[in-house]
Amino acid sequence: MCIFGPESTGKSTLAADLAREFRTVHVAEYARGLLDFKGGRCDPEDIPLIVRGQIASEEALARQANRVLFCDTDPLTTSIWSDWLFGDCPNWARQEARRRRYHLTLLMDVDVEWVDDRQRFLRREEQRQAFFDRCREALEAHGRPYVIIRGSWNERFSRARQQCSRCWQAILHVDGHSHTREWPAINAATRPKLLPRERGRPLHTSNFQ
Repeated sequence: MCIFGPESTGKSTLAADLAREFRTVHVAEYARGLLDFKGGRCDPEDIPLIVRGQIASEEALARQANRVLFCDTDPLTTSIWSDWLFGDCPNWARQEARRRRYHLTLLMDVDVEWVDDRQRFLRREEQRQAFFDRCREALEAHGRPYVIIRGSWNERFSRARQQCSRCWQAILHVDGHSHTREWPAINAATRPKLLPRERGRPLHTSNFQ
């Protein structure tokens, strides 16, 4: 599962909260640790490091996951940022972004307050909305299943938990809806009983095509 979208929309918090809820692990945003040492500044030469680091983190933590892995951003996010900041992105990074697959992407809306944390670039509301639109267009172009997460922080967690549970059940039961793009809303959460790691591989990006 990928938590995706503009900055300052609660992606990191949601990834950690969902991992606790589903008793598994999550992949932290690799760029944050890298750019913290630079005061939040991002340069073109950082893009390859971020893409490779994010992929390596996903692959490593997939081995520890309890059947499902939550990823705070992904290579597609990095390619969007590269285009936004520098007007270009390495071709191999675009190819990696297209190659990797997630069962469900949670696209975070910008209907929450913007908070500056030294790694912020979208101060104006119109910038945030434009970046959100670009994220949605990228998901559509890549054919990735997604659902938009909006509302208060509690509402975001509740909807995300419900949609992840629904996705999990769809995969377990080979539900045909698991191949649609945007998941329809559901009325109540169905919490699956997660299986131990030794009984199968985690729901991970490149394991399922």
